[in-house]
Amino acid sequence: MVTESQDNTMREALFQHMDRLVLEFGASLPAFVLKRRFVFEDFGFMPLQQNGIFRPQPLQEGDAAVVLLSSVDGPYEDRSDVETGYFQYRYQGGSKDRDNWYNRALRSALEKQKPVLYLLGMGANEYMPLYPCYVINDNRSNGFVNLQLVNRSVVLTPTSDVEVTTAIRAYTTVLAKRRVHQEAFRGLVLKAYSDTCAVCSLKIRKLLDAAHIIPDGEERGDPIVQNGLALCKLHHEAYDFNIIGIKSSYEVVVSEKTMELVDGPMLTHGLKEVHGKQLIVPRRIPSRPDRERLEERFQRFLRQS
Repeated sequence: MVTESQDNTMREALFQHMDRLVLEFGASLPAFVLKRRFVFEDFGFMPLQQNGIFRPQPLQEGDAAVVLLSSVDGPYEDRSDVETGYFQYRYQGGSKDRDNWYNRALRSALEKQKPVLYLLGMGANEYMPLYPCYVINDNRSNGFVNLQLVNRSVVLTPTSDVEVTTAIRAYTTVLAKRRVHQEAFRGLVLKAYSDTCAVCSLKIRKLLDAAHIIPDGEERGDPIVQNGLALCKLHHEAYDFNIIGIKSSYEVVVSEKTMELVDGPMLTHGLKEVHGKQLIVPRRIPSRPDRERLEERFQRFLRQS
């Protein structure tokens, strides 16, 4: 049996464990890392489980869930949802089985206001850990609860105003949802390009980004694969700063100013030698860069380079 104090300490230890993993692996954690055993005192468990709602032994009936698992729903089907101050989490089994063991553990997290680890699948066997999350309300008739993320760097005293606390949680969750969408976009783009830089063929995933052709937030700057390019850190920055451009014919162009520079091997091999190369594009035609967007962006390159 786990005491209230042990339960609280175990959850904080789990969050600190996630801190270390994020520091080592980045915002999205590979599945194999989350399947390593987390040990607390005389028991342990794998954070990544098959069940969407997980409460490890030796926690008992009536104790709150510790880990929630789900995945992003298709790329950005409801962009306005990014602006809400919560994540929606469905009951296991939906509203028809609302009183099963798992859902009772979920509701216990609400009743006892216990923080949980929310693992959001980003595809390609990667998960974004969001923590600590709190269940803030229960919509039993429709079979879901809402989750809010708390910024652990913000210390709220017991006398903090409820409205202020709610506002901070909502704002923190909105920021987290934007990060989730960015990571989901990255996952979709890198998968389409088989984890390969479209300019130089680099295949080190940690050094690859998903670059927007038309910037996010602009008209036609949709977070879809056709508006994305898998680029290494160097070529992403070069593309954003109009050092390189990409024609609608998929030809890479290096600015004249850059071609005139004289410097070391990084300039020569990293930039000058990609001038005139053909972009590496996905095998699937529907996933290839949209030529109209490329042309629009290339005209900006010509004006600003």
